[in-house]
Formats: sequence, structure tokens, C-alpha cells
Amino acid sequence: MKKLILSTALALTTMPVVAQDNRDDVQEMLGFCEEEYPTFSVGVCMGRIQGIYEFLAFNCKYNPDGPSMDAVGVSYGAVQQVFINWANANPKNWNDHWAVGLATALEETFPCNN
Repeated sequence: MKKLILSTALALTTMPVVAQDNRDDVQEMLGFCEEEYPTFSVGVCMGRIQGIYEFLAFNCKYNPDGPSMDAVGVSYGAVQQVFINWANANPKNWNDHWAVGLATALEETFPCNN
């Protein structure tokens, strides 16, 4: 039994470690959004889009002085394309946090007029 535990522990400590690249930046988000359906990455992209979209739309209605946008009736798929276009046109922003890049793309494209 001791040999089994020792050999298991030895095997686990000598296994290669795979580094994960958790950048959370615009470039990573762009990669998620450019994937073809259906993938986990596209799910991450669309989930993030939905969250930022709803936050900015809420602000346009109730807090227009904060970060906001007015994209009533615009589909999440269209917003995805807006982000892809903005990110490709602004590589200088690729190191920004993805939420900042997405919010900037939406605010520039769909300004709140309240």
C-alpha cells in the first residue's frame, strides 16, 4: 500500500504542467468571438456580450452619465460583429481588459442619446 501511495504521489508530481493563458484582454476576447459555432469559446464571447450589453443599456435608461449605449433591437450576433470589427480596427487596444474594449466598441457604435 505504501508503494502504491508513493508511486502515485511521484507520478503526480512529475506530470507536466500545462500553463493556462488567462489574459482577459481584448485580443483573447477577439479570439473567442471569431470562433465558429458551436464552441465553448463562442459561448464565453456571447455570455460576455450579453452582460455588458444589458449593463450599458440599463445605464442608458437609468444612469446616462455613466458608461452606456442605446442599441435597442440590436441582436447579440450583431453586437458580436461590432466588437470583432472594432477590435480588428484597434489593435493598440488589444492589451486592454476585454470589458473595457467591448464597452468602448458599443459606446462608440451605439451612443446613448438620453
